[in-house]
Amino acid sequence: MRSETKITLKFTPEAYEALSKLATPRKRGEFVSQLVMDAAAGNMPAQPGILERIEGKLDRVLSKQG
Repeated sequence: MRSETKITLKFTPEAYEALSKLATPRKRGEFVSQLVMDAAAGNMPAQPGILERIEGKLDRVLSKQG
């Protein structure tokens, strides 16, 4: 049997909406725990830089126009 600690986290509405899309209510704790463990181990996926985000936004705008 695993030893677990129950805690309360405060999420912004946007973060809670994103979490709801990523994990079912029963799996949210496991999901967040894995994110924390991955971050601690340095296994987080690379975040896009500002130029990549601008490029992505431009691509979305241009695809809506054409």
